[in-house]
Amino acid sequence: MINEYKDEIEPIPGLPEEPPENERILWQGRPSAGLIAQHIFRLRWLTAYFVLIACTQAGLKMYRGTTLENSLEGAALVLGLGAVAIAIFALLSFAYAKTTVYTITSKRLAMRFGVALPMVVNIPLSTVTSADMRRFPDGSGDVVFTLDPKKRMSYILLWPHVRPWRFLQPQPSIRCLGSLEGACAALASAVPNANKNASDEGDVGAHKATLASA
Repeated sequence: MINEYKDEIEPIPGLPEEPPENERILWQGRPSAGLIAQHIFRLRWLTAYFVLIACTQAGLKMYRGTTLENSLEGAALVLGLGAVAIAIFALLSFAYAKTTVYTITSKRLAMRFGVALPMVVNIPLSTVTSADMRRFPDGSGDVVFTLDPKKRMSYILLWPHVRPWRFLQPQPSIRCLGSLEGACAALASAVPNANKNASDEGDVGAHKATLASA
């Protein structure tokens, strides 16, 4: 399922090699750097946290009799440290978005990611028992995959391309897409075909309707 990514030149973006003749690429996409910053690194909350700390510190100093100038200097130091932290996370968001490519084929989900050590994770769609949408108010969102319990994967290896806080049974996820329609349409077509011989074909078929209507 996991391949180290060694070649810098891809025959197809996101894939280390050409897919077999009987496998078709249905959809490819990347996460949005802005959405990664918002939903994975929580930069809005982080910004609010540093502003709150700076204001609280300045208010306490003034309450204790410190001059306004010294109080503002302390607040400026906190805000400066916060700006550095936010800049680092913003850069990481851009790096994750730049190096990640999600690919849905007629037989698998391939996730190419990794800033320092790129790799490709291949998840056969025959091991997928369900695929659920997590839609945000602006129409963006995630697609979360539930795998056969026998096909466990490493939460640490997949992060951040995994549903948060599901450590015991990690759920690989297509994270922070600007639009879900393309991925959902591809899955609605691919998952039933990949599972056509599975015993739970009826469940997959029902899920196909759910995805198609997204």
